[in-house]
Amino acid sequence: METISRLGEISCPSGTLVVVDGGHLGLWSRERSPAEIDPALLGADDPELAEEIANSVDFAVVGPDASAAARSFGRRSGAMLHDIPASRAAELKGMFEEHCRAGGLDARLEALPTSPTTR
Repeated sequence: METISRLGEISCPSGTLVVVDGGHLGLWSRERSPAEIDPALLGADDPELAEEIANSVDFAVVGPDASAAARSFGRRSGAMLHDIPASRAAELKGMFEEHCRAGGLDARLEALPTSPTTR
């Protein structure tokens, strides 16, 4: 079981809180992908889990109907799907293709390029 640590407190008088996802900004550990980090540093001692982390895929939703397709797919907001486990990437692409086909949407998932030194 993990230990939960309190990091601090915030106040939000306006009632609106914005949390910036570094992945959407392309800022993973500064300018590096999570795949460039040793999975053991993320607590992944299992070799299979470490491989899943190291081979994770980031997808961009592209095409004329990308915005509508991403929104209606309902997985994550925005036109990016980050950190998809390698073993689930083909399944997710298939689900997205079927979603677009059923909705008459012209969009597709495109894997983002990876560094040759990381994968």
